[in-house]
Amino acid sequence: MNTELILDVSTILVLSAAGLFSHELIHLLFGRLFGGNTFFSRYWLGVPTQVDFRTPHEMSDRQVRIAAGGVLIFPCIALLGAYFRSIPLFAFGAGGIGVSMTDMLGIQNPKAWKDFTAGNSITREDFN
Repeated sequence: MNTELILDVSTILVLSAAGLFSHELIHLLFGRLFGGNTFFSRYWLGVPTQVDFRTPHEMSDRQVRIAAGGVLIFPCIALLGAYFRSIPLFAFGAGGIGVSMTDMLGIQNPKAWKDFTAGNSITREDFN
């Protein structure tokens, strides 16, 4: 087998995992900075895949939007990688590109996100 191909695929996989880790790291760091008392709660093959907040109600709505929306940089990174035809840059951006439902909830409705993250149930009335 071609060792150059193995090296290229390995590089792409490592950079994609780094993008995924960076996605979660943005949540973790902004959450801690803004008083959300964050921690990694789920892992996949040793890579953190979820950040939880112990004290989400301590954060202002703007801080929630920043902590949730900070990950929107990854689609931009992936697009830059595609534009400049840089596979490593694209792989890193693609690794962090998965914007979840809760990320979008934090951006669009921080109050409902705080309740949801604290373990409270949310209803349609929370979105009015």
